[in-house]
Amino acid sequence: GLRRTEQGVVTTSLGRIQPHHLIILERMGRTYDVVILGATGFTGQLASEYMARVYPIGKSNVRWALAARSKPKLQSLADRLGTEKPVDLLICDVTDLEALERVVASTSVVVNYAGTPFIDKALPVVELCAKLGTHYCDITGEIPLHRASYDQFHKAAKASGAIVLHGVGFDSVPSDIGAFLAAKAMRERHGCGSVRITGYLTDSSGGVSGGTIATVLDLIKKGVKVPGAKEASALGAYPLDPLGGVGGPDTRDFALPGYDSLGKMWTAPFVMAAGAEVSRCQTVSVPHSRSTNCTTATPLALCPIIRGAAPACLPTCLID
Repeated sequence: GLRRTEQGVVTTSLGRIQPHHLIILERMGRTYDVVILGATGFTGQLASEYMARVYPIGKSNVRWALAARSKPKLQSLADRLGTEKPVDLLICDVTDLEALERVVASTSVVVNYAGTPFIDKALPVVELCAKLGTHYCDITGEIPLHRASYDQFHKAAKASGAIVLHGVGFDSVPSDIGAFLAAKAMRERHGCGSVRITGYLTDSSGGVSGGTIATVLDLIKKGVKVPGAKEASALGAYPLDPLGGVGGPDTRDFALPGYDSLGKMWTAPFVMAAGAEVSRCQTVSVPHSRSTNCTTATPLALCPIIRGAAPACLPTCLID
């Protein structure tokens, strides 16, 4: 497919991407560039508002549509967005495979917010994307889903050219991208690798959505019955390793609250500190290798359990 941005600038994977540049790997003959699936949910609405603000219908060359199972809710969302030209609304329940296939086949990219939890809703979407060569991303940090998705659909996605990205949200972006940039800066500035990268999550606005809480409770209730759970558990601290992965120094053990000498502060472990997404990305071409131990901590004074705030991640490195 072709790479292009909203500004029409063609870039390579090594090129600099400015904020708000939307790069689309186009699939020829598709009606839309992006379809937001589950648009009427909490995070789906946030994504829809972003698209309407940054890529307004009628003023942008990015073709996008909203998809959800409820027509009244979709129409209410579209009315609230107030786009200059009407945004296309696609009625789709992820349990209706015929309707779902029509949506997946109509777009270059599916951005999936239909979850709570994702584990019983996302796999059919991933399967169709892998089959039809449609790129896919979601925001869930459900590690069993990531494992099941890879095990079941990696070969099909590779054959069709579909790119499947899970966890493209708070569960992985601060830790994964933060670790990548910190290790990259270490090599560029000091010419060496790092043995430890720690992310400190500081105060910021926001909070935990009801969907996230419901998902956690559902995973606890179902345990190993969840698709991919048993396979992920068997791989220890590296549940997202590809076939043949060799692991590394990380463990699944959560540290106890205590004084962090690197950050010079009292910290508690972050709920997503297992860092599975970072560990997965360490298996591909990134500046931090498997010899790098990656952790995330929350300063006790800013702990979201105490303050009710969603933290932001500030990564630091120790020199190799």
